[in-house]
Amino acid sequence: MAVVRTARSTPPWALIIFVVLWVLSTTVAVLLYLHVGKSQRAVITESRKLHEIILPSEMQSPMIQTMLANANGHHSVVGMLLSGIDALESQMIGHVSKQPIPELTSISGPAAQALHQAHLSEKSLVAAVTELTARVQSQQAQITHLGSRLKGQRASFATAQTTFNDNIETISQKLKSAHAEITKLRTQLAAANGNLASQATVFQQQISAGQQKSVQDLETQVVKNQQLLQNLASLKLIVADLRKQLAGFKAPSEGAGAILSQAQGKIIAVGPGENQVYINMGRAEKVPIGLTFAVYNPQLGVGSGISGGGKGSIVVTHVGQFASVCRINHVHAGQSIFTGDLISNPVFQKKGRQFHFYVYGDFAVNGNNVATAQGRLEIVRLIKKWGGIIDHHLTSQTDFLVLGAQPASPTLTGAAAALPQNQALIAARQAEQSKYNQLESEAQRLSVPILNANRFLAMIGYYNPPLLHR
Repeated sequence: MAVVRTARSTPPWALIIFVVLWVLSTTVAVLLYLHVGKSQRAVITESRKLHEIILPSEMQSPMIQTMLANANGHHSVVGMLLSGIDALESQMIGHVSKQPIPELTSISGPAAQALHQAHLSEKSLVAAVTELTARVQSQQAQITHLGSRLKGQRASFATAQTTFNDNIETISQKLKSAHAEITKLRTQLAAANGNLASQATVFQQQISAGQQKSVQDLETQVVKNQQLLQNLASLKLIVADLRKQLAGFKAPSEGAGAILSQAQGKIIAVGPGENQVYINMGRAEKVPIGLTFAVYNPQLGVGSGISGGGKGSIVVTHVGQFASVCRINHVHAGQSIFTGDLISNPVFQKKGRQFHFYVYGDFAVNGNNVATAQGRLEIVRLIKKWGGIIDHHLTSQTDFLVLGAQPASPTLTGAAAALPQNQALIAARQAEQSKYNQLESEAQRLSVPILNANRFLAMIGYYNPPLLHR
């Protein structure tokens, strides 16, 4: 019996493959979707975290955008920052800890406090790190510069130390040489001291031997000197007596009367201007401008008139070769000046020897009748100007003693006179009076003419004020 084999049916491989591929594609799509969603969520999360520590303007930085683009479950932005922190840790401490160092990651840690102290807390972490890096680089540059300077200073110090060592060696050699010289000098000094001691002994013996003879010679010389002094005193007395005798035997033309009665010239014309006259003396007689003359009546002669001052006074204003112009300085009441009148000034001499004057006391020359020491200086100045000689001491060679006003007597009595300052004033006045009286006595002894202030000023024609109308 024939058996009919039924056809065997084949599995639907195409369907199975399709189903499998569909399942795989669906699974892949789901996984891809999940992965993309997770990545987007990671990016969003990382972006939010970055907004907390990075300024909005820094979010546009290419580096930040690259980090966000690469962010995923294994390489988040924070993860990459932590990796950077790990690298920083490795550079700082030489190894990487399993966990990030809290001091670097904590917002309130020492790193954050350090940024605050550096006035960088207002900036983002990136900006802060950038600025700190710039500061570190600046400090490193300064350290490098200081290092080079230190190197140069060390080189200079080494050179100076070498020089110092050389100088020390030189000084040491000089000190050794000086020490040797000092030792030599000490030896020489000791020898010299020994020689001096021996010589001193010899000299002392010689002095002792000659001392007695010297004392005897000295005593003899003292006796001789005393005898010479006595002889000298006797000779001085003889000379003083002879001088006194000589003063009394002066020739008539040189005696006091002759000197005071001599006329130097005369008035040759009066006018034409008022108070103007002409005299017969000029540059040939060395007449100086400002010289004053007393004017005398030719019949009465020089020395006549009030205080021996004649009828008036003139002063030279212009000097010619042989004649001079004078201004009438003063005319006594009831008098007039005429052509032919004689003129004289005992200080001024046309020719012959100069007269010697000794001036003492105070003089009134300012027209206020107040005698002062300044007035005496004015009288001395005029005598020198007109050719006279000022003696510093009264001697027999002095021609005139000119005495100023009589020194005033002290008027203080009682308690006022007992004051120290007043006692000094009284002593000074008494000393002036004593010298005044001594000068009068000495002049009389030496036969020296005495002219008081009024007579002297009148005879030289000195009046103040300088111009009085006739």
